Amino acid sequence: MGEQASEAVGAAPAGETPELGPVFDEQAREDPDERPALSALRARLEELIESVITRGFRRAFLACAILAALAVPAVVLIRRSALP
Repeated sequence: MGEQASEAVGAAPAGETPELGPVFDEQAREDPDERPALSALRARLEELIESVITRGFRRAFLACAILAALAVPAVVLIRRSALP
């Protein structure tokens, strides 16, 4: 199952959450008693992957917010000087 999950992660496009459903569904069919544990593991793994994906964008969003905040005073000054 680990190899299949790893392949699913490797096959996912960059920045997208991999489709792990088929991997866990297959394992659950093989061992129905493990379904609750597999469901919890899948949820945790998907949460972890999404956290890693979004972490890469946090700094970029922060930089954009800072640049936008720094631009506001310049825009206000330009607009004031353009008024008659």
